[in-house]
Amino acid sequence: MKKTAIACAAVVALTLSACGGESYNRDEAIDDLVETGLSEEAATCIVDGVEDEFGIDKLNSTDDLSDEDEEALMTITTDCAF
Repeated sequence: MKKTAIACAAVVALTLSACGGESYNRDEAIDDLVETGLSEEAATCIVDGVEDEFGIDKLNSTDDLSDEDEEALMTITTDCAF
């Protein structure tokens, strides 16, 4: 249960960072994830994975994430954090 809660918090933090209407900021995304309780190493791994999966243009977009995007984000988070 704890893994799911942390993964969901990370997804929310990254979704807000990526789609919050402001430009994507790598350092802020890592800081947001650390604030959810993740280690800096796990947070950096997640951000690296997200950047590789989605690219900076998509992270700067204000478009909503698709179900497939959310699933990919959850997989990246789980792989890095656990």
